[in-house]
Amino acid sequence: MRLTSPLFSGVEQDLAGMVSVYYDREDFLRVLGYQAYDAIRDDPRFQALYALVDTLV
Repeated sequence: MRLTSPLFSGVEQDLAGMVSVYYDREDFLRVLGYQAYDAIRDDPRFQALYALVDTLV
């Protein structure tokens, strides 16, 4: 994932729909926890993405 990815461009509604249709919330949170994201984990946009996914039911 690049910092210019659409996931960081305010497409929260699309992301929420994608997560609810294609992914289980826990699966998505597990993916966001992968070591590959350590380089951007402290970025506020990544944290906002994680928080958004964490609030999905």
